[in-house]
Amino acid sequence: IFLAFTELLMVVLGILLALYIDRWNSSRNFEKQYVATLRIIQQNIESDIYQSDNVIAHYSARDSLRHNIMLNKFDRKYYEKGISYWQKAIVYYNQFEISTDGYNLLIGMNEEIPDKYYEINKKIKKLYNKIPKIDEYNKNFKEIIWGIHDELTYSYWFWVDDYYGEMSKEQIDFYISDPYYKALVQKVLNASALLNGVAQAHRTEAIDIYNDINEILGLSKDVPKN
Repeated sequence: IFLAFTELLMVVLGILLALYIDRWNSSRNFEKQYVATLRIIQQNIESDIYQSDNVIAHYSARDSLRHNIMLNKFDRKYYEKGISYWQKAIVYYNQFEISTDGYNLLIGMNEEIPDKYYEINKKIKKLYNKIPKIDEYNKNFKEIIWGIHDELTYSYWFWVDDYYGEMSKEQIDFYISDPYYKALVQKVLNASALLNGVAQAHRTEAIDIYNDINEILGLSKDVPKN
């Protein structure tokens, strides 16, 4: 009986040991996968920083342009020389595109996150939970610009001037004399300001997370500068 009990105990211990080793190997593999995902998130953040810098620079340039328009600094001669698409201020928009490859991998992980990654995991999810708001402001900016396009198509000069590559008297009059143009400029700037705000907030949080991942993984990668 004792022998049988000993053999049974050894079998049970063997099974438990095998399960432990399997779980340990699984945990190690999961951690490797998680670390690889953090590195992808860092790459995504690098892209996001470039994107946010461009959005911020774009808003700053547009704000400067708005200032000159409101103070009537552009006279008829300025427009007669011809201006770029950008300088019209009401027909151009940009978008803030977030890279989510790493985040999508992260939320697809069903295993329990090791304790040492708990805080960074929480920060990452908080950062990307704001994507719907960014998408909303992107959509808003785009819709405002295309709405203005639709309005201006009723003006004879809008497409005809573009076709011939010159600015008619009617178009120049619209820019320097029509108060509605200034209202549209301000409307577009407001949409740009909303996108600029979320880009700045995302950029700040993303840089903190980038540095946190460096610390957790023992890396010394500098935050990219644009």
